[in-house]
This record gives sequence, structure tokens and C-alpha cells, in this order.
Amino acid sequence: MVGLLVTILIYALIFGLLYWLVTYIVASVPIPDPFGKIMIIAVVVIGVIMIILLLLNLTGHSGIEVPRL
Repeated sequence: MVGLLVTILIYALIFGLLYWLVTYIVASVPIPDPFGKIMIIAVVVIGVIMIILLLLNLTGHSGIEVPRL
């Protein structure tokens, strides 16, 4: 159970860092408006899907194996 909590914490830190990095790049580099928003939305969608898969893997109902520590 502790290993699962550590795994969830590590995934949350990785997704938070990835989200911060994309928003920082979009803010600092002048990317045209639709593409910048699409990049941010794509990172959020991928992060939410990965967290949902991780939680489904916890319950054992997921057919996709998410790496755990």
C-alpha cells in the first residue's frame, strides 16, 4: 500500500512538472494562439487519462498495465 502511495505521488509530481513546463514554454515562446492552447489541453488530457489508468490499475479493473514502483 505504501508503494502505491509513492507511485501515485511520483506520477502526480511528473504530471505537475510536465504541465508547468508546457505552460512555461507557451508563455515564454510566442506560439500562435490556437496551437498553444491545444498543447496545454493535450497535456491535461494525457495527464488525466494516465491518472485514471493508475487508479483503475489499483482496483484491478484495467486491462492496461501502468508501471508501479
